Amino acid sequence: MKSEKSFLYLIMVLFSVFTFLFCLFAVDTSLHYHYQQIAWQTGNLFFNYYISFPGGFAEYLTLFISQFFVFNIVGSGLVALSGFLISMFIFKSVYTKIQKFNLMFFVVPVIQIIMLAVMFDYQYNFSITVNLLVISIFLFLNNTIDRRTGSILSFHTIIIGILIYYISGGMYFLIFMFSALVLSLKKPDVKMIINVLMIVTFAFLVPFIAYRFLFPNSLNSSFFHSTPDVAAMLRYGRPMIFYVELASIPVIIILTVISAFFKKQVKKSKNAVKNRTKSETAEYAEIPIRNRNRKFIVAGLIFVLITVSGFIFKLTYSPLEKLKIEIDYNASKQNWEKVISMSGKIEKYDRMVNFQFNRALLNTGQVLDKLFDYEQLLGSQGLFIDKPFASEVALPNSDLYFDLGNIDESQRFAFESETLMKNSPRVLKRLVLNCIIMDKMDAAQTYLNILSANPMEKKWVEKYSDFIKNPGIAASDSLIMKKRNDMNKTEGIFGSPPLKLISQIEKNPRNKGAFEYLIALDLLDHDLTSLEEDFKYMGSLDYKKLPVVLEEAVILFRSQAKTKGFLNIIRISDATTKRFREFAKLTSASKGDREKAKQATVDFKNTYWYYVLFLSPKVTNLKLETKPVDTNY
Repeated sequence: MKSEKSFLYLIMVLFSVFTFLFCLFAVDTSLHYHYQQIAWQTGNLFFNYYISFPGGFAEYLTLFISQFFVFNIVGSGLVALSGFLISMFIFKSVYTKIQKFNLMFFVVPVIQIIMLAVMFDYQYNFSITVNLLVISIFLFLNNTIDRRTGSILSFHTIIIGILIYYISGGMYFLIFMFSALVLSLKKPDVKMIINVLMIVTFAFLVPFIAYRFLFPNSLNSSFFHSTPDVAAMLRYGRPMIFYVELASIPVIIILTVISAFFKKQVKKSKNAVKNRTKSETAEYAEIPIRNRNRKFIVAGLIFVLITVSGFIFKLTYSPLEKLKIEIDYNASKQNWEKVISMSGKIEKYDRMVNFQFNRALLNTGQVLDKLFDYEQLLGSQGLFIDKPFASEVALPNSDLYFDLGNIDESQRFAFESETLMKNSPRVLKRLVLNCIIMDKMDAAQTYLNILSANPMEKKWVEKYSDFIKNPGIAASDSLIMKKRNDMNKTEGIFGSPPLKLISQIEKNPRNKGAFEYLIALDLLDHDLTSLEEDFKYMGSLDYKKLPVVLEEAVILFRSQAKTKGFLNIIRISDATTKRFREFAKLTSASKGDREKAKQATVDFKNTYWYYVLFLSPKVTNLKLETKPVDTNY
């Protein structure tokens, strides 16, 4: 028995090692930190907010723990450790109900697989895992008290349940009460029935009393609160694996009780065999052989465990979703070449990938050379995502306008982001930097004071504190000076993107990024009139040759409007002319068959010509579909 127990612990340790390595190399907890804007802060104000409602304490604890996700090796260790601890405490809780390990070999390590699988979703909030750990610890404590005191009525279960309700919230309270109830089941009698009724009654009364008299929550939230109330774009979608995770502890306990029941039945059968005559017993002499087959049974269960684990991984693991988050992460770190290369690995069109790809071109000065290296299926809505406005694009909008040098607009969207993601490090950094650029040092200090309460941002705070204390340092910073040169007075929410860009160019004619985005808008909208008008701003920029995308546009428009004298005086390179003739030849050969022409010219898919004929939303009538984000409750 001792060796089997040690073997089970060995299995849990091995699964923990696997969880750590898989999380380290295939998940990357720093992406969770980045995407969810995890922000734990020191100070009583921050703490007092989270202890003011049921479940808040666990959320506060989760923020403290998950801030270390910024270090992937530490975060992976925390994920592996939490899965191991939950498994260990559940095993210790149910062991008193069953002295047989065969079932344990299968059900206990599954918890660790589930705890890893949920991390594949970068919207998954780690508070769910923390709350399940809280339940497992208190179940062990409750079961220990129950076993040592031998009390018939589980008053200690009620007290622990109330504590869990405050720490974790309604859903986790119900999971604990149900699990404790199942573990307390004994031989049916009047006292057991009274105990069951008492636990069930309090399972209803505690959330109802909290709703009615103590906390300003909805009735549904009082009973079923399970995930934090965060900004709309960060809300966990609650896929099937989430419900599997919530059900894992009660299901294991139920299986344990069923197993214990059958164990008793087998024991009764064996006792009956012993009471028979020797001749009758001889007929059952082969029963002990089952003990010699235990190794095969355990091996079979381990095989089933590995198979089930593989099935769970297949259903939940999505490298594509990780790649999208990595693109956003590298964009925030200004690793633009990585953004460009990673975007090319996305086979299916994604608007936010398109947006970040365009930003990467903007910041590397390649908009008019490589714009169509990514399919611009939404046209100009891949450049600017102001419309249709939704909360999830507030921070990306702020980032884009910062790139363009429109600091007023960047600040407007940063304020919007702050109302949605309070204390977000990324948002606070944007607010601080914008205020320094606009020479609003008092406001910058205010936001910096808030950010300084985040232990993970100490170095950044120290750097920009010097900028505020000594404005001369800020004036010598190349980034700040560049943005100050590009900055223009805001056009407000009524100004269209082209008007905002033109205003910036007129403020600083050498703002190459604003010029290239303006031309890109004209091209994506097939706006030849605006293109001709906006060409005048090109003279202030030192282009040694006409960018490739502009060459492609000019030669296409020239072929369609031969009377345009302005286009005729622009010189097109021989290479572009040759490529256009080949493209025209292939499209002519299709004799009006659009699909055939599209297939024939697939080698030209990164050209403006291919975009205009086959991909533009003005041709495909593709519209951006939006839907409201579901609320948490």
